Amino acid sequence: MAEVALYLEFRKPQCVEEVAALCGKSVEETSKILWEIAVAGASLVGNKDGVDKYWLEIWVPGHMELIVNHPHKENINNFTQIGQAFDEYGKRKAPMA
Repeated sequence: MAEVALYLEFRKPQCVEEVAALCGKSVEETSKILWEIAVAGASLVGNKDGVDKYWLEIWVPGHMELIVNHPHKENINNFTQIGQAFDEYGKRKAPMA
């Protein structure tokens, strides 16, 4: 997955075809990998003008929130430490806000 994720850009949405051209993989393979990256919570995916586009966010608590609130709960069910880390981070940082 990393060999595809490296071609995603910070807050610059790209379609599957754009990423496939950059990473040298087929559109089909790139599409599958990009979806897996999004399901894992490592990137965002959004429909823009009828096309799924993928991009990166680097805000760490944002990543925890993406994982915890993702419609696919496999990661949070398999790795309960993600939810615990998110809860602990909130308890430590919320009083500072």
